[in-house]
Amino acid sequence: MDAEQQQVLEYFIEEARENLDTIEKGLMDLVATSQNTERINELFRSAHSVKGGAAMLGLQSIQHVAHRLEDGFKVLRDQPEVASPEAQSLFLQGFDFLCNLLEHLQNNGDLEAEYTRQIIEQSDPAFTELQALLSAASQTTPQAPQVDRWESLLAATPIASTPAAADDAVTGLLQQLLEQFRAEETAEQRQQILQTCQQLRDLSAETAWQYLLDICARAIAKPENSFAQLAAVVVRNLKQASDQWQLGRADQVAVTPALARLAGGATDPYTATVVSIPIEPNEAARALAASFERAQLLVLATQLVQVLREG
Repeated sequence: MDAEQQQVLEYFIEEARENLDTIEKGLMDLVATSQNTERINELFRSAHSVKGGAAMLGLQSIQHVAHRLEDGFKVLRDQPEVASPEAQSLFLQGFDFLCNLLEHLQNNGDLEAEYTRQIIEQSDPAFTELQALLSAASQTTPQAPQVDRWESLLAATPIASTPAAADDAVTGLLQQLLEQFRAEETAEQRQQILQTCQQLRDLSAETAWQYLLDICARAIAKPENSFAQLAAVVVRNLKQASDQWQLGRADQVAVTPALARLAGGATDPYTATVVSIPIEPNEAARALAASFERAQLLVLATQLVQVLREG
C-alpha cells in the first residue's frame, strides 16, 4: 500500500471510530435514544457514513455490516416505539462485529477474505433475528397519534435521503476518483479526474454541492498540487459532503480549509457576513432574503427551528 492509499485509509478509520463512538453511546440506552429524534438520526447517519466510506474503499465486509445496522436504525427512526431490550441486545451484537472488522483493519492494514467471510457468517443471523423482531413489533404496535403541523416541524425530521440510484452513483464516482488519483501524474490523467468531478457536480443542482465541486476542480487543475495531496484532501471532503447530500442535507455541504488552500485561497460562499436586521419580524425576513442565497436561508431556517425546539 503506497503512502497515498495509507493516508486515505487512515482518514477512513479515524472517521469510522468517531461514528462508532456515536453509535455505541446511543445503543447503551436504546429505548431512551429511540425517543429522541435527533439522537436516533445521529445513529442512522453514523452507520450510513461508515457504509459509504467502506464502499468507496472497496471494504465490502464493513460496508455490509454497517448497512445492516443502518437498516435497523431506519426502522427505529420511522417507528421508535419498536425499541426494546431484546432489540438493544441484537443491535449490540451486530455493532461488536463492526468494531471487530475495523480493529482488524487498523491492526493489519487489510481484511483477509477468510476473516471477513467468518464475520459475515457470524453476524448475519443476529441481523436477521433483529429485522424479524423489529418487523413483528411494528405490526403489533399501535400507530402513533397525529401531531399538528408546528409540532411536526419542530421534530426536525431530516429531509428524505436521495434515491438508491443516486447514492450508488456518488459512491461509484468516488471510487473512480480514488483510483484515478492512484495513477501516474500526467496532464491527461488530471483531465480525466476533472471530468469525474464534473460528473459528480452534475448529480445535484444544490448550490453548495456544485460550489464544492467547483473548488475541487480548481484545486485539481493546479499542476503544483500532487495527486497524493489532492487525494488526501479532495476525497475526504467529497466523502463528508456526499454523506450530507445523500441524507438530503446538501445545503450543509462546506469547503474545508485544507481544500480551500489547495484551490488557492478559495473561500466558502457561506462565510458569515455582518447584516443589519430590523427588530420587526416581517422586515427582518425581508432583510435576510435580500442578503442571503436560498441555500443559506434554508440552513438558517433549520437552525432557528432547532433553537425553538430546544427552548
